[in-house]
Amino acid sequence: MKEIIKQIENWAIEKGLHEADSFRQFAKHVEEGAEYLLAESNTQKILELGDNVVTLTILALQNDIDVLNASCRAEQFGRDTRKDISIVNGSIAEALCKKDKLSLEFSIGEFFNLIAIKSGTHNSNIDECAELAYNKIASRTGKMVDGVFVKSEDLPEGV
Repeated sequence: MKEIIKQIENWAIEKGLHEADSFRQFAKHVEEGAEYLLAESNTQKILELGDNVVTLTILALQNDIDVLNASCRAEQFGRDTRKDISIVNGSIAEALCKKDKLSLEFSIGEFFNLIAIKSGTHNSNIDECAELAYNKIASRTGKMVDGVFVKSEDLPEGV
């Protein structure tokens, strides 16, 4: 996991995401969580979990948090994935609003724990999810637009 996290961090730095607005990054993370909930196939769910690893790794990087050392609560989450995601995302949002780095680190760790648990329900693991997502973005090109990285294929003409 250490190697893939480093690759994601390096990719984010190359794209300028490490200096972008954390609230915009959090919005991207919430979007990826919704895509996980809406995914129909097991393969798509695994990829969406990996996308959450990517978005959280970038959020941690923006806030000078070592994502691999982020505190993880030992408790197991229940079966209601929407509730789990909402609770942890609420904690992340609160920590961002209060500029509470320790709570942010803990909440990111909780979400990583959630990804690890949920990936197992899809016959995968967090490492595989992260690797699949990184392989998808590794050669992606695009531009920063209003503090958000926009893929080349999604850029409006003339930007």
